[in-house]
Amino acid sequence: MLESLITRRRDLVGIFMVTAATLMFQIVLTRIFSVSMWYHFAFVAISVSMFGFTIGALLVFFYPKIFTKEKTHYHMALSSLAFGILVIFSFLTQQSIPFMTDVGDSVIALYSILLMYMVLALPFIASGICVCLILTRFPKQVGKLYAADLIGSGMGCLLIIPAMRFTDAPTAVLLVAAIPCIGAIFFSWARGFSGIRNVAVIFTVLLLLGGIVNTLTPDGSAKPLRLRWVMGIIETESRKEYWNDFSRVVVRGNPDNPERKPSAHGLSNMYKGDAKVQQMMIVIDVIGATYLTNINNDPKNAEHLKHLVTNSVHVLRPDSDVLIIGVGGGRDVLSALIFDQKSIIGVEINNNVIKALTEDFADFAGNLHEDPRVTIVVDEGRSYVTRQDRNFDIIQLSFIDTFAAGSAGAFVLTENALYTVESFEEYISHLTDRGMFSVSHFYFRELPIQVYRLTNLAYQSLKNLGVEDPHKHMAILRHADGWEFKTGIDFKTGKLGFDDVATLLISRTPMTEEDIDNLEAYALANDFEVVLSPRGAKNDEFYKLATGQPLVELEASLPVILAAPTDDAPFFFHSLKLRGLFNAEMNKHGLLSVNIRAIKILGYLLGAVILFAAVCVVVPMSRAIKQNASRELLPFLGYFFSIGLGFMLLEMSIMQRLMIFLGYPTYALAVVLFTLLISSGIGSATTQHIPVESAKSAGLKRFAILIVLFLIVQFFGPDLLHYFRGSVTPIRIAIAVGMIAPMGLFMGMAFPLGLTIVSRDHESWSPWFWGINGASSVLGSVLAIAISLNASISASYWTAVVCYLVAIACFAAFPTKAKTN
Repeated sequence: MLESLITRRRDLVGIFMVTAATLMFQIVLTRIFSVSMWYHFAFVAISVSMFGFTIGALLVFFYPKIFTKEKTHYHMALSSLAFGILVIFSFLTQQSIPFMTDVGDSVIALYSILLMYMVLALPFIASGICVCLILTRFPKQVGKLYAADLIGSGMGCLLIIPAMRFTDAPTAVLLVAAIPCIGAIFFSWARGFSGIRNVAVIFTVLLLLGGIVNTLTPDGSAKPLRLRWVMGIIETESRKEYWNDFSRVVVRGNPDNPERKPSAHGLSNMYKGDAKVQQMMIVIDVIGATYLTNINNDPKNAEHLKHLVTNSVHVLRPDSDVLIIGVGGGRDVLSALIFDQKSIIGVEINNNVIKALTEDFADFAGNLHEDPRVTIVVDEGRSYVTRQDRNFDIIQLSFIDTFAAGSAGAFVLTENALYTVESFEEYISHLTDRGMFSVSHFYFRELPIQVYRLTNLAYQSLKNLGVEDPHKHMAILRHADGWEFKTGIDFKTGKLGFDDVATLLISRTPMTEEDIDNLEAYALANDFEVVLSPRGAKNDEFYKLATGQPLVELEASLPVILAAPTDDAPFFFHSLKLRGLFNAEMNKHGLLSVNIRAIKILGYLLGAVILFAAVCVVVPMSRAIKQNASRELLPFLGYFFSIGLGFMLLEMSIMQRLMIFLGYPTYALAVVLFTLLISSGIGSATTQHIPVESAKSAGLKRFAILIVLFLIVQFFGPDLLHYFRGSVTPIRIAIAVGMIAPMGLFMGMAFPLGLTIVSRDHESWSPWFWGINGASSVLGSVLAIAISLNASISASYWTAVVCYLVAIACFAAFPTKAKTN
């Protein structure tokens, strides 16, 4: 009877709704965590969701007397409804608990985080129960059911992007919560569960109405549902708030405030001019900040821009065509105009930042975009440069990290993709013969690790382009800020502290004597220091890096990474070796203190998920031992664990790689997850009519094809991506889909084929194997980042391949014929 009922289309719609909402809520949580806590906690949202999903499966396994076959449909409807209700409960609870920034230093702070995560896991537990029941109670339909599961997840990934652009994250939570409630309506329809259906209808209507009201309410404190606790403090009212799928942008400040003397990173201490400006702050996910500047249409109020260390490139290359990567509040665009450059193209990845600059606060910012010399483009900087068939006299990249990547422990790949050997090669290759590339960053006096790595990047990229003596093409200018902030980030106040600002200049051709003379004159007039030039260096470290000599003593004495990042290991802001995690001295060195905290969180999380996976294996296995079934179950255990771990490792490594190729975080998220999940769903559906007697031989043939596809992608994929890197976006998306879809098709066959065989002989253990698959996925989501950080993206990919090889060995050990009793 169960098998016939599940074939109803409404049940397929129900599982589609539940899995779509599961992935949507997971993505929304990453955005909320990025704002209410630190970036590195946002990453943990992935593991929290998988943790809850696995617990749900284990509950079905351990309590068969509650989750009886006769009540399967009832529990499917009930858990779907509970999922929607718990989404709201968990979000409201999370927003009621202030985030304590001293995690690791306080037992109470640690407890608050654990409590928050346990609460947020509750909706995923309900989702896990629902999906586990559907996939394990109807083995004859597992192919099409698992297909509906994966396709629902893929569509959820796709739908959350417009949802987050149309409204804000708190409102998105309401809309996401309504989806499983709708699923409960489909599960309960015509089955006599009128109570569940009526409650689901009421909640659906209320949630949708709440979403509409919250969306239509103007920005500010009047919104009924908004983020309250941000970085452990109650957030003050903002002038304007924007959300999209990868950031939250708020504009703060009063445009009517009186004018004041300008302040800017890298402004010369010698500047004594009369410029007066008004400024408003654009804050990106709490940590990143940029400023809108109003000079009241008086160029004299922008004279200070001629005394910034970051603008030294304009002094050396007047009358130039300029490309600015990272427009922000428009300061670099305004600077280029003040220096009377010929043309300016400004590229900014965040459409909401551009909306603030060119629409909502355009008059305040001086309508920079209306100047005929200025073109503003919404795009990812590196990707835009790569696609250009023209060269520029100046390419400028100033502070395009805003501490976000550092606070994420280099988990944020969008910014890191700008700082690799391959990206620097692209910038330099798109310079004219007189062209110059300018990149500015904070300079920490005691250990300027980021500027060291920039210098190494410059050397390696120039060397790869055939330059015999890169040292003659480089110069570094430093401004001693003199501010008294603590170096790094104060986790209790959220304030940033740093020492100085440095600008690295890279010339397409060797710097001339006139270039060096002009640079030294500009430095002298503004009290800047020439740290490096073709005429020499202020210290041995910069000279050795600029001439390709290893810093043996520095690397031996300090646990830092000086190697130039590459596309296969693009973690520019991850500068600390593992042995430096518990080195107290490292907390005194700028962004390393932030990096340490982020990596510790990753380490704690990795330890926790390993323990969790071990418990998921050991506790049920003890029951198998008592039943003398452990030997029979071991191949199945190894199989489902390996395919869960391998799937997640491969998904994460491909996403990391294609984020660089596609040039936009949204594209990578949507293309990789959507394509992988949809193709896997189609692959699962193709197994629906494979009889159990033929499942083993059919599976081995399909696994052989999958391994061949893995090898083709690894050996030929990088060349393919490099060849099409300059193509238009639709072509690059098509190439990415073409790489992912064949692998996804065969990866999607693994789970239903395995479950078909295990259900034949050990049906009661099916929920455990589904839980094991989830537990290994939790481990894989963390392990993928750990491997990529400490080795490379390729290493993470090869680990996934090994997992599938182990799965094949386990699959081959499955019994061919049904067990006889």
